[in-house]
Amino acid sequence: MDETEVTGPPGDQADDRSTLVVRGFLFLSSYAPLFVILAIRFHGAALRGVCAGLAAVGLAYLAVVLWVVPRYAQQRTYPVDAVQDASGQVAGYLATYVVPFVAVPSPTAADLVGYCIFAVVVLVIFMRSDLAQINPALYLLGRRVASITAGPRSYYVVCRRLPRPPTCIEAVRVAGLLVRNE
Repeated sequence: MDETEVTGPPGDQADDRSTLVVRGFLFLSSYAPLFVILAIRFHGAALRGVCAGLAAVGLAYLAVVLWVVPRYAQQRTYPVDAVQDASGQVAGYLATYVVPFVAVPSPTAADLVGYCIFAVVVLVIFMRSDLAQINPALYLLGRRVASITAGPRSYYVVCRRLPRPPTCIEAVRVAGLLVRNE
């Protein structure tokens, strides 16, 4: 094989894998506030430690997406023709979050297995849908999510303030979301 030949998966497959990894971490970050609640409520050092660790990883990743990536990645200009606030969708997401988990301070092994199955189901739905824009941790960090129409395409944009059309915004695309450095 020639040293100049490119090896590894085709570019579109590599991009798909990296998008899955990013969306997986966005999923984890969306549950970071829940993991904080569980770390406080659960009994047992091991459960508390695992929950606190998951919360820390999720929040750290979100900090990278919100503050580091937009400063160093190439931003593009997106024309904004229309804006719709997407924050109303968060309330329904919170119901899946609070009800099943917060009720039991000392879960049994069967409870933990049930929680893991539930988490896998929600993860699969999250990865294959537009739930990436519904992230309560974003709102806790002072961000909002809006759906924008930019020419013939629609995007979700993470921002402090909603853009007012007609205008243009500068943003970095991260796993299908546009992140503004404001």
